[in-house]
Formats: sequence, C-alpha cells, structure tokens
Amino acid sequence: MASITLYADIVSPFAYLAFHQLINSPTLAPLTTVTPVFLGGIMRATTNSPPLKVPLKGKYTFHDLHRQARIHNIPVLNGITPEGFPVNTIFAQRLLCVVAAKHPKKLVDTISALYDAHWVSGLRVDQEEVVEKAISGVLGDATKSVLEAAKGEEAKKKLLDNTGEAVAKGCFGLPWFVVKNAKGEEDVWWGFDHLKQVEAFVKGEDLKLSRL
Repeated sequence: MASITLYADIVSPFAYLAFHQLINSPTLAPLTTVTPVFLGGIMRATTNSPPLKVPLKGKYTFHDLHRQARIHNIPVLNGITPEGFPVNTIFAQRLLCVVAAKHPKKLVDTISALYDAHWVSGLRVDQEEVVEKAISGVLGDATKSVLEAAKGEEAKKKLLDNTGEAVAKGCFGLPWFVVKNAKGEEDVWWGFDHLKQVEAFVKGEDLKLSRL
C-alpha cells in the first residue's frame, strides 16, 4: 500500500510547511502518517548543525521560509521568527507521542494546534502553559492527563525510539519523508522543496517525467 511517513518536530519551519501541504491535500492526506521526533537528537546523532550556526545560511533559511509560505499560501509569522527561536521542543514532542498512542485520531489536529501556536502566533512552545492552551481546544478533558503522561518514562522512550528510527532511515534533518508506492518500492527525501518528488513517487509516476 502506498504511504508517506513524515518525521516532524514543531521547531522545524520547513517540517511545518510540509505538514501543512500534506494534510490539506485530498490525495496525500489519507496516505500520510506523521511521526514526532526530536530534531536536537537527530542533529547530535548525525553530527549535523542547524542553519543558524552559519549566519548567512540562517538568514537565507528564513528568507526562503517566508517566500515558500507566500508561494503556497501557508500562514506564517510575517518576516520574523517565533519568540526565543530555536526553543527546546522535547516536551511538546513527547506530548505528541502520547497523543499518537492514546488519541491517534486527534494527532493531526494537535500537531496543527502546536504549529499554529509557534509558527503563526509566535508563541514559545517550550512553555507548558503555552502548550496546554494550544492543545486544550483539541483534546478537551483529556488535556491534563496527556500533559502528565508526557512527563513519564513511556513518552520519553517513545520519542527516543521515533528519533532513532528516523536516523536509521537516513534522516539528518527535517522534514524527512519515507515514501512507499503501490509497487512496494521505498525511497526517502529530505526537505520541503522535494515535496513534488514525494507526490510523484507515491503515485507511481516516473520522476523523470514529473514536473518537479
């Protein structure tokens, strides 16, 4: 069966763009599974460095972020970065692991709520009160129990496992896609700018003939 696995962290702006495009696509959304990972752990495991470590690369990254958001009509902070960026999202990501396990039908909406809080409203998703307010509209009465579970060992282990799984699949940055087509073929991609290739591959199209 054709499928797209998107590995994502709320801190990653281009994972946000990829998530937005996938879940709003009538053809791709049903094929997509989002797996929460910790980008900081991926960076450490692969000895990679974030773009902000290189000033010109960091400047270009956010220039391209806002350009891509305009091109694809994706809401994002207008010309600025979220408060305190980059923030430590490990609690938010553990929380998403809990939601995936206990409330899987609400995972996409919970991710959307956190992305909106961070990349549209510019809020600090490293603060528990911000996370709680963002997700309460989605999880309702389950909010408190999810917040508590996110502090437990099971959530910590699951995030570690997800992150290790991504690295084992070759991941060194986000967004990372693992894609299977109906023929059973599998391939991987990194980066929002490869989303057209992801779409072509999952549909079984010839990449050479696709408009990429």
